[in-house]
Amino acid sequence: MIGGFVQKLLYIDLSSGKVEHRSLDPEIPRDFLGAKGLAARILYQEIKPGTDPLGPDNVLMFSTGPMTGAPLAGGVKYSVATRSPLTGTWNDSSASGFFGPQLKLAGYDALIVRGRAEKPVYLWITNDTVQIKPAGHLWGKNAHDTDDAVREEIGEERASVAVIGTGGEQLIRYANICNDKWRHAARGGTGAVMGSKNLKAVAVRALGKVPVADPATLKGLRQELHARLKSQINRWGMKHNLMFEGTNEFLDDEINTGVTPWRNYQTVRQIPMQEALHSHYVKSRACPGCVQTCWIVRGVTDGPYAGVEGVGPEYESLSCLGPVCDVTDIPTILKANLLCNLYGIDTISTGATVAFAMECYEKGILSKNDVDGIDLRFGNGEALIALIEMIGERRGIGRLLGEGTMRAAEDIGHGAEKYAIHTKGLEYPGYMPKLFPAMALALATADRGACHLRAWISEEVFTHSLDKGEYDEAELKERAELVASTQNRMAWLNSTGLCTHDAYFYYYPTLPQVLRAVIGWDLSEDGLSKIGERIYTLTRLFNAREGFGRRDDKLPWRFHYEPVPEGPRKGALINPEAFDMMLDHYYQARGWDPASGNPTEEILSELGLSDL
Repeated sequence: MIGGFVQKLLYIDLSSGKVEHRSLDPEIPRDFLGAKGLAARILYQEIKPGTDPLGPDNVLMFSTGPMTGAPLAGGVKYSVATRSPLTGTWNDSSASGFFGPQLKLAGYDALIVRGRAEKPVYLWITNDTVQIKPAGHLWGKNAHDTDDAVREEIGEERASVAVIGTGGEQLIRYANICNDKWRHAARGGTGAVMGSKNLKAVAVRALGKVPVADPATLKGLRQELHARLKSQINRWGMKHNLMFEGTNEFLDDEINTGVTPWRNYQTVRQIPMQEALHSHYVKSRACPGCVQTCWIVRGVTDGPYAGVEGVGPEYESLSCLGPVCDVTDIPTILKANLLCNLYGIDTISTGATVAFAMECYEKGILSKNDVDGIDLRFGNGEALIALIEMIGERRGIGRLLGEGTMRAAEDIGHGAEKYAIHTKGLEYPGYMPKLFPAMALALATADRGACHLRAWISEEVFTHSLDKGEYDEAELKERAELVASTQNRMAWLNSTGLCTHDAYFYYYPTLPQVLRAVIGWDLSEDGLSKIGERIYTLTRLFNAREGFGRRDDKLPWRFHYEPVPEGPRKGALINPEAFDMMLDHYYQARGWDPASGNPTEEILSELGLSDL
């Protein structure tokens, strides 16, 4: 018996309307687990080299992990994988909520979508049927209205629906997929791929049960782990407040220690925001079966944005829509976050793109005429809102900015490239790499571009163990090896179907036991690390065949050559020679060729990937 898997894949070709059920080869989970790993293994062969990300030959895969739907707090994650229209690289983006468990309970480990429907459609999946239904009447609706309309039409109020807003329809390159209104597979343009297929929504409702190999052991572990979650333990010596602050639990700490970037990643500032954010608290919600109520609902009761209410913003959304744009007014940030959710566009890329435009405006690269008369200065909250609306509606300068900072900078020219803060085309999250060399390396080598979730180097961020200007080679080697091992860890964690907050911070010491109880295999931490290495090497191989290599594992110009201009971190930057040395040690730790940055025959053989 293989617990945690139903061992069935659902293939849908939207061009032909063909629906096909296939069995999942039981050997694939042994090598790749599920979710991200399962998608990496299948899509490496399904997506042919050179495939147009927005063409019908690209493949969009919704996949679950062995823990998705299991009776355990945090067993809610699913992954959406494809070739990114924003970066051209491998892209997987995960989300929580009800959709992943419902897909598993309906009897599928994954849904693989090919082709392009002639007219807009949506999918309706239950225990017994799979239907492709017309969605012309839904085209043009925002993400939330689409969710409501689909559930009303199918007559299942408790169905979970993954949708695109108008951002996905208009192929904004950082459009996302939204499920349960407030959870998002957000980065890299998953929603644009869904829109390119004329697929407006996927609705799922099922009453099944995830098979578990050892229910008695899992029950005991669940009780222990749930008690640990409820105990509100300290993390890194700071009071854990996830249930009331969400991922903004350490907001002021991150601002005060220089983690949070300001003004398009130019500087860091110490302007507290947490108390003002908390004053807009309404209530807390949770994913199914979780004891952590981290869906924080916030609202605005007065002023120009009175009536705005919704879940979020998460830390990344707040930092990119706020400090990165030099905006500190919380109601404005809440309005910006809600707009992004309704349009169905990634808050991180949106905020970073607006900040890029603001800097171009202040430096005279963009004129007032270029931006439809908007006074696009840093800190102008009204300009932030106006520009998000223009991006979401693909009008004026928003049409260009909807292409992302890399393409926008290339089009604008006149030195704008210096201020486009991205790696491989993916905009940076709300962290200041100038202060943290290992974090900088992790962002530069992430398989989907500048992504903090591939390796969040907490050891460095919270202890400041590298908080100094120069590093000897031994220390750089240690940091590079830490990045590689952390990426491996996150690769297998993101393949379990467990929420990262539960898995990484609470379950990690006992995760091998939990996985053994669910799946029934004898899994060790070393064995899981090897699975993570295999997954990460395979996504690197995917990128290599698309032409990416060492030359793309780089930081924006600013992080090397513009030191922090003010405050206690004045002068901080990433020494380019030291960074290059870290890259050498990183490739060595991975067994990749240091000249090209690509996996060698030896490491492919060692990981059982030679046939690919």
